Amino acid sequence: MKATLLACLFFISFLASAQEDAATLYVTAKDYFLKGEFEKGLPLAEKAVQKAKTQIGETTSDYGTIINLLGLFYIKTQQYSKSEPLFVQARAIKQKFEGEEGADYITITENLVWVYLKLQQYSKAEPLYLQLREIKRKLLGEDHSGYAAAINDLGVLYFYMGQYSKAEPLLLQSAAIRKKVLGENDPDYATSMNILAAIYAQTGYYEKADVLYNQSLAVQKKILEPNSPDIANTLSNYAALCQEMGLYEKAETMLLQAKNIYAVNPGTASTEYASALNNLGACYLYMSRYDKAEPLFLETKDIRLKVLGENSPSYANSLNNLAELYTEMGQFDKAESFYLQTIDIRKQSLGELHPDYVTSLSNYGLFLFKSGKDFSQATWLCTEAALKRKKIFGENSTDYAISLNNLAMLYKSSAQAAKSEQYYLQAASILKKTVGEFSAPYATTISNLAISYAANRSI
Repeated sequence: MKATLLACLFFISFLASAQEDAATLYVTAKDYFLKGEFEKGLPLAEKAVQKAKTQIGETTSDYGTIINLLGLFYIKTQQYSKSEPLFVQARAIKQKFEGEEGADYITITENLVWVYLKLQQYSKAEPLYLQLREIKRKLLGEDHSGYAAAINDLGVLYFYMGQYSKAEPLLLQSAAIRKKVLGENDPDYATSMNILAAIYAQTGYYEKADVLYNQSLAVQKKILEPNSPDIANTLSNYAALCQEMGLYEKAETMLLQAKNIYAVNPGTASTEYASALNNLGACYLYMSRYDKAEPLFLETKDIRLKVLGENSPSYANSLNNLAELYTEMGQFDKAESFYLQTIDIRKQSLGELHPDYVTSLSNYGLFLFKSGKDFSQATWLCTEAALKRKKIFGENSTDYAISLNNLAMLYKSSAQAAKSEQYYLQAASILKKTVGEFSAPYATTISNLAISYAANRSI
């Protein structure tokens, strides 16, 4: 799930002939962007920025337009950290010329906040989404699809943050507005159901999620082309729910359908197709069909390496999945090599306070525990992951609770019952607040705690 990136390219006009070079470069780069030829357009956009600095100056409205385009190119080539300062600067320029209610200012703010989502810098994203919600409430009113989109995006942010109790009412409100204004056969309404389904799946309300995914698919199949990527996306999400419910054959069928769609649109060399292969491989990993999972993960890795490069976070995800596969297959040397590569890439490309890097530490720690290689190092890594998640997400987040659960499991295995039960209790307390006491994650934690109590009494 993700908020919509508004790749709106503003009209730009230069008055003096001395400015022709920057203008020509901008227009040519924009054409490449609209055609999806990002690698060709990126160097032209970079040149346009350099020319514009001297030809029109860095404080003009047109300069803000040019650096916005460059920021969009960096997004499309997954160079998110490069796009952020450009959007920050462009936003400040547009605010000066048109205020906070100007169309350009709003669009660039949406671009910036989407970057924060990709970088998982949620504390930076939240105030901007709150600002956008108020701007659109003022400009459009509450019974408008644009306002519905704003509160939907805020709900998606809280979903990513694991704050499901905040996300659900916003997404329900957005869905209600879209149903009223756009009707039940609108793609945006289907998207609302999709996101709500993801929340219910994440919090263990599988029946609710199942109903919503079915409704979303029915709408999309009615109004979209058979090979629409939106249908493939819903199939992929629905398949993930089926996996959680143990319905692996149903999940496999959906993922094969999604793969076939992406093979046609946008094609077998695309990152979308690579993700479809990855999801199908993950399904086979769940099913312990390692012979089918391995070639899919390897093909995913090869596509991502070719399209995105060896320092891409998506390429690191492929290495991580291979590490998990080889761990399950008992090929620990192969697995460890991929875990270490994943950590290195994520550290360099994302930084040490990025959730994916933290997950790498946790995964490697659990690997060291499962493989029996180094318990003390495993404990240190999982503790470090817990501390970082607490810092990133806060002490009342689902992600922090997951880390506490991991620590509880480690200490239970080393016969440190008091520590284990302490962590289980902390995790249960957090999950009760964040996902509710009737959710699957809370039930699992309480069950683990009960097993721990029973084992200690029998000693």
